[in-house]
Amino acid sequence: MEFLPIMYSGQRVYAGFWRRFCAMWVDTFIVLPLSFFLFWLEGFDKTLAIFIVIPSAALRVMYHIFFKGVVFILRNIIAMRLV
Repeated sequence: MEFLPIMYSGQRVYAGFWRRFCAMWVDTFIVLPLSFFLFWLEGFDKTLAIFIVIPSAALRVMYHIFFKGVVFILRNIIAMRLV
């Protein structure tokens, strides 16, 4: 598995502002309707709300551990090799 920066013919390739900006909006249009739907479902029944909230909270914790922990550590390891 490769991590950024990606090398292409000996040069580093970065996503750039506009690609990241467009990716943010694509993610927003995918996640936002799903979030609204889950919030709407939570209003029907307390039991259903528990079955929605607990897994979503666990996924949120795993997301933060992976992307803010593991990727941060790997990025620092890669940076230390470059120095």
